[in-house]
Amino acid sequence: MIARFNPKTGEIENLEILFFSTRLLRSDLIDLPVEADLRVAGKS
Repeated sequence: MIARFNPKTGEIENLEILFFSTRLLRSDLIDLPVEADLRVAGKS
């Protein structure tokens, strides 16, 4: 997994799971040990 940080705020803007489509086609289960506070961009 790759996380992209906003250099001004230090917050994560994007998470990318490498080879996601390949894993999905093989029906591999993915466990991600991630906690997140999700919200719509531009709103607090």
